[in-house]
Amino acid sequence: MEKPEIIVTARSIVSSAEGELLILQRSKRVSNNPRQWEFPGGKLNAGESIEDTQIREIQEETSLIIVPDNSNAYVESSVARKGKYANSTHISITGLAQAIKGRVVLSDEHNDYMWLDPNSEYNVEYDFTRVSLNALWHYGHIDGGVRK
Repeated sequence: MEKPEIIVTARSIVSSAEGELLILQRSKRVSNNPRQWEFPGGKLNAGESIEDTQIREIQEETSLIIVPDNSNAYVESSVARKGKYANSTHISITGLAQAIKGRVVLSDEHNDYMWLDPNSEYNVEYDFTRVSLNALWHYGHIDGGVRK
């Protein structure tokens, strides 16, 4: 199978009814960014919209049902330098979402999860993936890598 030239992923900063933000810790068994913290999401399937991908991926990874809001989405692109997607362009779109039903049940892609209170002090003791850290900055939750 020929590797894709462009990989598009859709992620969501999921808020609980209490306004907390969901982060997931990647499994140590995954090849990319093991044990790093990220927002749930994943690759688009052929013919799938960003919103449909967010809904599907978050349900697969966490069992939560969400309503996405991409009116102010954060977009970042990079080129993979190693691994099975080496030399492929990676476009990541991170939007907001509201959890409306369910409780978190993790897939085997993740080891742990946390609900972060955006009004509490937290530093970047969590080893966030670059895209997740930049999305937090985009939405005003951190300033230069430190919680506002």
